[in-house]
Amino acid sequence: MPSGCVAQCELEGFCGLEAGYVTRGLGQTWMAFHTVREDAVSMGLTAAARLLERQNVGGAEVGRLEVGSESGSDRSKPLRSFLTRVLQERGGEGDVRGTDCVSACHGGAAALLNAADWVEGRAWDGRYALVVATDSSLYPPGLARPTQGCGAVAMLVGAEAPLTLDRGLDSFHSDHNYDFWMPHPESPFPEVDGPGSKDAYLQTLERCYRRWRAQLGAPSGGVSGKGVEYVAMHAPYNKLVRRGLARMVAIDAEESGEDVEDMEARAEEVYEAKGKPAEALPRIVGNMYTASVFASLASVVIGDDWGATDEAMARKVAGQRVLCFSYGSGSTGALFSLTGARREGGRFTLETLCGRCRESALPTLEHTQRRVEKPEAFSAAMDARVAAWGAPLGASDLGPVHGVVPIGAYYLDSRDDRGRAVYLRNT
Repeated sequence: MPSGCVAQCELEGFCGLEAGYVTRGLGQTWMAFHTVREDAVSMGLTAAARLLERQNVGGAEVGRLEVGSESGSDRSKPLRSFLTRVLQERGGEGDVRGTDCVSACHGGAAALLNAADWVEGRAWDGRYALVVATDSSLYPPGLARPTQGCGAVAMLVGAEAPLTLDRGLDSFHSDHNYDFWMPHPESPFPEVDGPGSKDAYLQTLERCYRRWRAQLGAPSGGVSGKGVEYVAMHAPYNKLVRRGLARMVAIDAEESGEDVEDMEARAEEVYEAKGKPAEALPRIVGNMYTASVFASLASVVIGDDWGATDEAMARKVAGQRVLCFSYGSGSTGALFSLTGARREGGRFTLETLCGRCRESALPTLEHTQRRVEKPEAFSAAMDARVAAWGAPLGASDLGPVHGVVPIGAYYLDSRDDRGRAVYLRNT
């Protein structure tokens, strides 16, 4: 995650909103942001490089690179082309397939599922797939700006993984909506139908969930019963996630014919047990678009005891199913699940996965490496991003690197008058 953050309790008043509108109404406490020095490319580079370094994976060991993002500013050059550099710097020779997945916030999940299809298909050559979901949202000043966020997640997909996709137990829904779209190349701002987007999210979730419940092998009690231990959802804001899970609980009662006297209390009970473990990162980072559902998943993997041993964290996840919901405006939804797998030995273990997730997220969770800014500084950074949209940028236009970009992270060094960007690493 970028190091910059702003407290939502302070941003509410600055944006002219009532006290509690974001913190109590939407359920968000902090929001991550970055300056002009960082963007979806730099965050994707950082996430990919750190993953390969921490797992000691060489570039030649990766045979597919899939990137999910809706923050690319070039209408032709794929964002993933920037990330091939990470593979080449680790010995790769360019022998890698894949593509960008653009499907609003669903692009990251689409990239993961594409990679899994490759690993399970006849074309697989035995190498890993590297999946990166990276995004940065930017809205005009006012009501929507506190619902921004940014960040990137990188994942390796291969055989004998510590988190396994429950293949054959997934569902999808696609439709045509104008709930969130970006029709203006000259502007970084989207067009948004806020109420329409909320409705599309919940309707897509309901259709996916009904189909998922009807599949052979789906737990008979749905999210309300045994067989689903956690729920990790795309999280534009926490209250929408709560509403989504409440709708699933209502469907469970409907399908079972159970007469629930206090449905609100039942939904809250299920949320506390299965939804709340997924909220830690999304509530303090904001809407990461394609990376959002994976921030929810990472929150489950890390757990609430950040000082626990890797083994203790792994025990809480082993054999547990995490039901994931991905939603992308326009619209596409997917419901799929992953289960923690304990394996003896092997290169990648559940213990290692838990430990690496915590290592990546702890600076954000504990604020030890976050740069807490006032709303005025946040607003100035957003204004600078708007002014820089599509413009040539030199070092004097971009502002400082030291104290802004974390050590080991990539940053934008320059962009010439033909739109060619150069990214460096802060070492």
